[in-house]
Amino acid sequence: MADLHPFFIHYPIALYTTALIIEIIKLRFKSIPDYFSLILIVLGAFSSLFASLSGDLSLNESVNIPGISDDLSRHELLGNILTWLGIISTFTMVYLHLKKKQIIWLKWIVIIALSIGVLVTGYFGGQLVNDYGAGTKLIMDQQ
Repeated sequence: MADLHPFFIHYPIALYTTALIIEIIKLRFKSIPDYFSLILIVLGAFSSLFASLSGDLSLNESVNIPGISDDLSRHELLGNILTWLGIISTFTMVYLHLKKKQIIWLKWIVIIALSIGVLVTGYFGGQLVNDYGAGTKLIMDQQ
């Protein structure tokens, strides 16, 4: 089941950063509908939930790697914060969209925070793989 974490984690990274790119493009091309980035945020939060759950399942295998505990805890904390931020942001943004209230600065803050958050969390997850071999076949075979 731990093999699912690398599969699921790429979706929130792609979806949140694409939402930011679309918002940047919308500055030039006003004809892009507002709901495009909202759909990406909703899908990103949904996929972030699966990434977080699969990461919790991977935790049981990775926790036995010598010296990984501090870095693993940081990655887990950032992932959990990002997941909850995505869920809360999704409900907020969908509510505002349905009420036809457009708070541009809030949308920018949410999209930038989610994009930066997912990239930073992914960076620390990549360090777990690079520095400790977390989730790799070699480490799994040793246990």
